[in-house]
Amino acid sequence: MTTELTTLGSYRLIERINGNHHFIDMNDVKNLLDAGNTRLRKVLVRCGCGRFLCPLQDVQHFIEIIDRDRETEPDRSKTDYIRDVSLFVGDWPEFGI
Repeated sequence: MTTELTTLGSYRLIERINGNHHFIDMNDVKNLLDAGNTRLRKVLVRCGCGRFLCPLQDVQHFIEIIDRDRETEPDRSKTDYIRDVSLFVGDWPEFGI
């Protein structure tokens, strides 16, 4: 799998994400998407009631759906929430996973 994660800035991003045990935030998502050729790589989204995999390009969209559902439901015990987002093992060889 070829990638564009080869610039000095990308190496710094890789080092920071590795130091964070492969957990990422929305800034990392944007930076990874900007690095090129990564939009279809998988990330793991862990929620309060489960987890799912999705392409990097779609993670913000799915998080917004979950957050919107949580905001509109009067009984929040009936909704889910995002715990964290991380890189999916095996789909990111530059990160050694």
